[in-house]
Amino acid sequence: MTTKTKPRPKTVTLAKAKAKAAAKAWKKPPRRPTVLVAPKPVGHIAILTDASGSMESKVPDTIAAFNGYIAETAKAMKGKPVTLQVYQFSGAANPWGTLRVVHTGRLADGFKLSNENYNCGGGTPLIDACCDVIDQAKADWAVRKIVVIQTDGEENQSRRCSKDDLKQRIAKAEEAGWQIIFLGTGIDAFAEASAYKGTIYNTVSVPQQNLQMFGAMNAAKSANYFATGQNIGYNTKERVALGEASITGAAASLAAGAAADAMEVEVKVTKKKVKPAAEGA
Repeated sequence: MTTKTKPRPKTVTLAKAKAKAAAKAWKKPPRRPTVLVAPKPVGHIAILTDASGSMESKVPDTIAAFNGYIAETAKAMKGKPVTLQVYQFSGAANPWGTLRVVHTGRLADGFKLSNENYNCGGGTPLIDACCDVIDQAKADWAVRKIVVIQTDGEENQSRRCSKDDLKQRIAKAEEAGWQIIFLGTGIDAFAEASAYKGTIYNTVSVPQQNLQMFGAMNAAKSANYFATGQNIGYNTKERVALGEASITGAAASLAAGAAADAMEVEVKVTKKKVKPAAEGA
């Protein structure tokens, strides 16, 4: 009777085992790490606030108007991503120099202006500050951008940029669809802004006591711009409510209001033309 012998198991050296395991691991691609990508913002807001010495008496109203605008715009956007940059500018009397970055983040962050982060003093290097803010806003991803410039005085301390430099920047920004809002607080905004920008429908003068009204008004317009791309302007009725004529005189206020009125009529006519025909028509 023949007895069958069992085959001996193959002996595998440690070196061969490691080589085999390495070859197996190489064939299987490594698992890619999960990368969270933030959604592209639908809009960008840059707010440049005058922090020169003459603004000191207007701090409470400026803070209230600013916080109201931010809160109401965030509410109107209903969670849609909007980036926010907040700047203050003043002359060399302030330790931080011409332009101070107060906040960089998202509209939904809930940033608030306060006595702790808004301090006034020094001159008014308006041109330098405006040029810097527009240059920085270019880097944001959003296509639709709003730049709000608030001041209560005339340019008197810029050293690096000229009126032509700012005028060219604003013209290019408006060509790209940006909204450059020039807000004069208690001063004739047209007298100052006319040297830098051609559009008057988004230049506005607001008495100090009506700044909060303007903040709420601007929030609705900002949300509409981000949703539709419609230019921001302040019509005749709104300028009367703000009391603009008491600062600029009736002629300037009516001219700016008429420009905004015409723009609104044009938008309505365009919408009517593209309105789809009813079924069965």
